[in-house]
Amino acid sequence: MPRPSIWRNVITGSVVLAPVVRLSRMLAARQPVAARRVDASDPAFRLEDERLIRVVDASAPIRALTRAGQLVVAGWRDSFSGESISRWRRVDSGRRVRIVAIVLFVASITHIAATRFAAPEPLFAARAAWIVVLAALAAIAVEARGVAAAWSAWTARARRRAHEPS
Repeated sequence: MPRPSIWRNVITGSVVLAPVVRLSRMLAARQPVAARRVDASDPAFRLEDERLIRVVDASAPIRALTRAGQLVVAGWRDSFSGESISRWRRVDSGRRVRIVAIVLFVASITHIAATRFAAPEPLFAARAAWIVVLAALAAIAVEARGVAAAWSAWTARARRRAHEPS
């Protein structure tokens, strides 16, 4: 019977290296990390998790990065950009979709006017693509509420699917 390697014992006994080895084995098996079923009620799992958390919490670089991240988040809430995004998110979603569609439509028209609709060969395909883009933006601007409702429903379904067990 072959003896286990000393390095294998060191790695499997290591609090830091054991999770890295498990992750590399999952990636090697081409199994997505999210698809892996973990029984969080398993005491060994919780013990490993607690050990890893203690090691990471004791790490000075991790503490420095965490503190820097907390400062950025705290500063973001009071910043001009944070307040602007907060105001934008309070606007009705149909109105936001209409504004974005109109802005993109105007930007496209401005680009076409600035380039005088000159396109490299094949000229017809490039012009047809611009016309399709402009028509789609105009349709989105006209039916902004419907587009916003469809987007909200689609993202809600996608979030539910992501959290469902397979």
